[in-house]
Amino acid sequence: MAYASWEEHVYRPTKWPREHRDAHLTEPPVFAILTSEAVRDHGRIPGRIRTWPGAERSWHPEASVAPVGARAKWLADPHLKEDAYGAESPFARLVEAGGHVLLLGAPLETMTLLHHAEAMTRARGKRHVTARVHVAERGRAVGRQFTDIDTADGAFPYAALGLDDDPLAVMARAALAAGVGVRGRVGQAESHLFPAREPTAFVVSWLVEQFAPARRTNGAG
Repeated sequence: MAYASWEEHVYRPTKWPREHRDAHLTEPPVFAILTSEAVRDHGRIPGRIRTWPGAERSWHPEASVAPVGARAKWLADPHLKEDAYGAESPFARLVEAGGHVLLLGAPLETMTLLHHAEAMTRARGKRHVTARVHVAERGRAVGRQFTDIDTADGAFPYAALGLDDDPLAVMARAALAAGVGVRGRVGQAESHLFPAREPTAFVVSWLVEQFAPARRTNGAG
């Protein structure tokens, strides 16, 4: 299962120059589950897996994944438009299945599973964003609203911690230091392998320690 996301997903159109924002609103990109590109910055592997014969694609513009194999459909579906990294997401099912995360020559800050840990954490200061995205449904473009943790600027106020690196990299290194996961080389690529369940639990505990447990409410933490 590769984290595909979507090359044309827009996180902060309000930060664009007015003319760019107007052009985007006039003709917004449309997410189509079969044809929309994976994010190119993720490297060639997600795009190749997305187009592999028999591959599935989860129905979420920003958080979409592309699994292959016998459990591909189970991993990909459902992918809710709210809490797309949370308890009913493909990431949660990867943990449930006892899967692993391989960072093949990729830096630690690209460990997308840690967004699942952020989503599962009940701690103070959790940040969410809402985006309106057009998706292809039955041959036409339909505007849909998606609300989730802020994966662009940080799901928690990490700046207050004075971290010396990307928060995901800091959390992944802390997990490695605690004996969770291994590092090694695949060819010339410095790589890391993590069992999905253990770093998720480790990071949830780390976040609660840093930001204190959220007060109990009827809604999400």
